[in-house]
Amino acid sequence: MKILRRFIKYTYPYRSHILITLVMSVCMGGIRGGQVYFVKAILDEAILVKNFERLRGLTIIILGLALAKAVFSFFVGFLSEYVWSKLIMDIRNQLYEHTHKLSLQFFTSTSTGELMSNVWHDANILAQAS
Repeated sequence: MKILRRFIKYTYPYRSHILITLVMSVCMGGIRGGQVYFVKAILDEAILVKNFERLRGLTIIILGLALAKAVFSFFVGFLSEYVWSKLIMDIRNQLYEHTHKLSLQFFTSTSTGELMSNVWHDANILAQAS
């Protein structure tokens, strides 16, 4: 829980982006539900009763929903990747600053390879979590 609280601290500058992503994800769920409803309407109100005018209108609605879902999906993916890469960059910058504040004794007692391995590995673990 302590680690999660520390990680959430990094998300504060990106709250608006995260909120927009969540709202768009909810909208995508609504669009999926709308698609199911209109497919049912096509089957019940257009194909079974051979109402081709209704079929044309419902088909246009479904295509519009598919287009909207694609747009939302693009922006959800884009914003998610943007926020995640900014979070990783902030963490790497803080790690870099912390490393520069360490004493010379630390650098004398720690091998360069070990230090680089730890810094690189820790940052990459977070980057791969996306």
